[in-house]
Amino acid sequence: NINPFGGTRDTTMSASSLTGIEHFTNLRSLTVDTAKMPELDLTGNTKLEYLDCSGYYKSEVYYRSLKKLTLPPSNRLKTLFCNYTWLEELPVEGFPNLEHLSFMTSEKLKDVKVDKNPNLISLSGNMLAPPMDLSHNGKLKYLSGMVKINQQTLKGKPELLVVTVTTPDGVEELNFCDNPKVRDVSVASNTLTRVIVPTGIRNENVRVQTLTAATIRRCE
Repeated sequence: NINPFGGTRDTTMSASSLTGIEHFTNLRSLTVDTAKMPELDLTGNTKLEYLDCSGYYKSEVYYRSLKKLTLPPSNRLKTLFCNYTWLEELPVEGFPNLEHLSFMTSEKLKDVKVDKNPNLISLSGNMLAPPMDLSHNGKLKYLSGMVKINQQTLKGKPELLVVTVTTPDGVEELNFCDNPKVRDVSVASNTLTRVIVPTGIRNENVRVQTLTAATIRRCE
């Protein structure tokens, strides 16, 4: 299936192995449904630029099996989607040109480090994980997957456009005044009391869910 998230899915068609994939040495793009695939070894596919090895979600049920992914270091890989998996490790430091990374609903991924991925444009993470160190990712435009952030996360991110995030307990304020291009903000939090957004953002594009009513203000 080219689109692992759309249309009718038949799990009886899910592959359990890609034995022999190592012979496709010029492969540049791979989308594989891993709903029945516990391991995926792509060490022989050094020219990959795009990889989606996600399971999928349908009718409030997650279909996933992937527990081990092996990839070779590569200057070519730009997109890596590993949503709906049981992966416990996702070492991405070997991909300096990675632009798009997603590991939504992969709850066991608690410590993904992206400090060696300075070209990241979009990141969809895991809301169950602690805040990630994004101080080396100044090109980020999209933060989603309800990834946890704090005020430090927003520093040095002048290109941010869309954020769909949550905050760890204890964070009371998020200030987006240093992110003037932000056009859409969605935040969920237990302790947030104030959100300050750029003047150009539309009211309907600011959504804040907290246990108590949070104040939304504009940058001066």
